[in-house]
Amino acid sequence: MTTGVVALVTLSITPRAAAPSDAQLPNQRETPGTAIVRGTVVDDATGRPVEGVRVTRWQVTSGNIQTEVVTDRAGRFLYTHVPAGDFRLVAEMAGYSTGSYGRRRPDGPDWPLSVTEGARLTGIVLRLFGTGILNGTVRDEFGDPVPTVSLFALRVVPEAFGSPSFEFPRSGRTDGRGRFSLSVPAGQYAIVVPPSNLFTAEASHEIARGRATILAADLRLVPPASARATPMPYVSPAGTGRGYSLSTYPADAFGDRPVFAVAESGQTTAGLDISLRATPLTTISGSVLGPDGPVAGAGVRLVPELVWRFASGGGTGFDGGATTTGADGRFTVAAVPAGRYDLLITQTPQRVQAPAVTSASIETPTGAIGMATSATSESTLAHGPTLWVRTPIEVGGDPLVGLVLTAQRGARMTGRVEFEGVATLPEFVTSGRLSVWLQSFGNTPAGMPIHRVERDGTFMTAEYRPGTYTVAMSGVPGWVVSSVRSGTRDLQATPFEISRDDLTGVVVTLTNRLATLTGVVRTASGEPDADASVVVWSPKASYRQGRLWPAIQQTRARPDGSFLLERLLPGEYLVAAVDDAALGRMNADVFARLVAAGRRVTVAQAVTPPVLLTTADTATGGRRR
Repeated sequence: MTTGVVALVTLSITPRAAAPSDAQLPNQRETPGTAIVRGTVVDDATGRPVEGVRVTRWQVTSGNIQTEVVTDRAGRFLYTHVPAGDFRLVAEMAGYSTGSYGRRRPDGPDWPLSVTEGARLTGIVLRLFGTGILNGTVRDEFGDPVPTVSLFALRVVPEAFGSPSFEFPRSGRTDGRGRFSLSVPAGQYAIVVPPSNLFTAEASHEIARGRATILAADLRLVPPASARATPMPYVSPAGTGRGYSLSTYPADAFGDRPVFAVAESGQTTAGLDISLRATPLTTISGSVLGPDGPVAGAGVRLVPELVWRFASGGGTGFDGGATTTGADGRFTVAAVPAGRYDLLITQTPQRVQAPAVTSASIETPTGAIGMATSATSESTLAHGPTLWVRTPIEVGGDPLVGLVLTAQRGARMTGRVEFEGVATLPEFVTSGRLSVWLQSFGNTPAGMPIHRVERDGTFMTAEYRPGTYTVAMSGVPGWVVSSVRSGTRDLQATPFEISRDDLTGVVVTLTNRLATLTGVVRTASGEPDADASVVVWSPKASYRQGRLWPAIQQTRARPDGSFLLERLLPGEYLVAAVDDAALGRMNADVFARLVAAGRRVTVAQAVTPPVLLTTADTATGGRRR
C-alpha cells in the first residue's frame, strides 16, 4: 500500500555541538541553488529549542541525495545554496523519536517542503517527540522480584478499520532486583514476558552441581558466568518440573476489552508490575509421518494460543518450545509450560538462489494486494513439497509421549502475469527480476520463500499451508496490481483462503494507468486546515479477522490546506478529512463518526476535479471549527 504516512524510525545519534552554517555534507549529484532554508528544532512537549540535533534534508525526487547540518544552542539550523524542488526535513537525536517538517505525532505523516529558486524560507519548525519510560518489576508466584527476565514492549498501532496491531520497538531484561526500565516512543503498550525462561524456586534442589548457583537471599537459580544469559527451564529425569507461562502487563492486555499502559513523551510511567504464573513443565514427544514415510528436518514449534492476538504469523521469541525432527521423524520438546498451544510442524522445500531483484515493490494503492513487507535482496525459489501439521494441543503437568502426527502436503498457486496496455512482456519480466509470493494474513503462520516469475510471465509458487493470504510482488516501480482472478473468483477484493487444493489459472494484471485525487481541506469556519489528514478507502471494503480490507490510504494536508493522493486505481472511493492527531487514537467509535463524514468520489485516470473537504470532528461527530 502506498500512503502518505512516513514510518516511524528511531535512531541513536551522538549529538554534535556545532553552530549552523553552510558546512554541510555535500552530495556531488546535487546542483547548488540560490534558496535559503532557516528553522528551529523544538521539544514538542516543552516547546524549548534543542541543541545538537542532526537535521537532514532529503530531495523527494531523489531520495539518495541528502545534506546535513546540526542545530546550535538556540536549536537553529540553516541551509544555503538550496536548489529548487521538494524536500523532506528530518530531525534526529538520541532520546527522541524522529521528527520531520509538518509531523504532529511520533508516527504521523509529514509535509514536503517546496523550494523555489531564490526563495528565503524562514520560521520552519521541526518538532522532536521525547520518548517515554516504562518502569516496573517482574515478580514470581510468591511476590518476590525475578532477575534476568526477557521481556518485550509491544506498541499499539491503531487500526482505523478494525482491531489494533502491534509493533516491537523495544525489548529488555530485568536487573538483579527484578526491575525493568524501557525507553519507548510515546504511545500505548502491552508488555509481554515469554514463557519458560526461568526456574522456579521449587526446582532448585534438583539442579546438577556446576550448572547453576543457588542464591541464599531468595533461593533463586542463576547460571554461572559461562552459561547462557537466560536460565534454562528445569525438567527432571521424569520429564516434569516447574516454570512460568507467558505473562503480560496488563494481565488482560489482549482480552475482549483490552487496556494498555501509556507512555508519554518525556514522562515516566511506573508501577508496571508483572506477576509470573508458575505452571508445571513437561515434555512432549512423538513422530511425524508424511506420504513417503518419516518427515526429517521439519521445524517443530509450540505457539501459545494468546500469541496470535498480537504477533502476525505466530511471531518469534514467544514459543513454549521448539525443536527439529530427526532422520526418523521423531521429536522431543522439553520444558513446555502447561497451557494451550498451536503445534506447528513444517518441512519446507529445498531453496536455491536466483538472480537478485530490486528493492522496489509493486503495490496496490488501496492495499488490496501486493504489500511487500519482507522483500529480500535475492529471490528464493523452492522445489519439492511442503509438509505441514497444525493442530491445537493442551498441555498439562503430565508428559505427552508417543504422539503420531500425519503431515499433509500444501497447495501451490500457479498462473501468469499480464500488463495492461502492453503487447509484449516488459524487460523486468524477461530478465527474471519480477518475484511473487503469498503474504500470510491474520493467524496464518508466516515464513515461506518468494518465487521468481518465469521469463514467459508464468509462475508457480512453492506449496503453502492452508490459511488466509494475499499476493505480494516485488521487482519494478511504476506498476500496481489492478486485479487478481482465478476463473470467476476475485482474489483482490479480500484476502483469500488457500485450502488443500492447488489454486490454478491465476491471472495477475498490472497497470501503470493510475489516477490522482487533489483537493482542499477547510475547517467549519472556512479556514485552511493544515492540521488535517485525508483518508480514502474503498466502499467495497469488508472486515476480515478484525480488519478492513482493502486498507486505507492517507496523506497529510499541506500548510495551505491542499492535499494530493497519488497512485490510485481509477474507481469509486470514500474520502474524509480528520484532525491528524485523531488518527493516532483511532478506534471503532471514532471511525464510525469518520464514516458518517465520508464523501463518495469517482477518481478517473483523466484529471479529477479537486475535492473540497471539511474536517470531521471525530469527538462529537460534527465539523471541527
